Amino acid sequence: MLTKSPVTYNAGFLPLSLLFAIHGIELVHEKNTRVCHLLWLEVWLVTQIFTCSSTI
Repeated sequence: MLTKSPVTYNAGFLPLSLLFAIHGIELVHEKNTRVCHLLWLEVWLVTQIFTCSSTI
């Protein structure tokens, strides 16, 4: 059976979102710090949602 459990999906999604956040901040930081802060807030909310859903 090749069924993906939510735990393995979250384990693969979280590092990917963190890498995307780091690269996005590196690109945006020089242009607009407000966008940088919004991006960090968005990523934090996504990680909170996924960690909460994985513990249920």
